[in-house]
Amino acid sequence: MLFLKGRALAALDRKPQALEVYRSMTSSYPELAEPWNNMAALYLQAGLTDPAYEALKTALSINPRYGVALRNMGMVQLMLSQKAFADAARHGIPGAQAQAQAIGRIIEGN
Repeated sequence: MLFLKGRALAALDRKPQALEVYRSMTSSYPELAEPWNNMAALYLQAGLTDPAYEALKTALSINPRYGVALRNMGMVQLMLSQKAFADAARHGIPGAQAQAQAIGRIIEGN
């Protein structure tokens, strides 16, 4: 029921409350990967890649075959890669801007 409550809160755009439900679940039910994944999805929506990465690492350590978490981890890694290439471009590394843009197109689905 808590999981459904978290999903409902997120759907109602009450993300801070949804995040708190998922955090509570990770303490009460540490063997469940789903709250970790959903928490990561909320972090991603907020642009918080580092906590999303950590939450997904935990989800995947619990269930290495959790397909949605694997996909979300791929997105986080792409986002982190894009940021690294953009940072490299700001430091004058040739070709880094084109790589950041290419990754951006992948993230956008183009």
